[in-house]
Amino acid sequence: MTGMVTKADLQEYCERDPGGETKQNGGKLTVAQCVAKYQKEEGRTVLTSKANCRTGTIEFRYGNNAPQRARFPLKDDEDTSCASGKPPLIAQFVIMCPTAARRMKLD
Repeated sequence: MTGMVTKADLQEYCERDPGGETKQNGGKLTVAQCVAKYQKEEGRTVLTSKANCRTGTIEFRYGNNAPQRARFPLKDDEDTSCASGKPPLIAQFVIMCPTAARRMKLD
């Protein structure tokens, strides 16, 4: 599975503004300035994921960052919050390995 960060992605991020960078949320940037900033830093970054359905593993890479890995089923006490990065990995595994995901009750 492959994707790319687009201007529309950055527009949505800056409008949502989880980091409080825009003037509407106490920051110094307009939404347009926020988009331009992240377009320069993140624009066209490639994201890749690959899954091994048989072993229940997935590997995710954001640009040149070190890959993240997960093995399913997850442990009962594993952090599945957005901050952990697990929700996108779970969703991607479900898409790439629907039979294994159903068996593991991920869907």
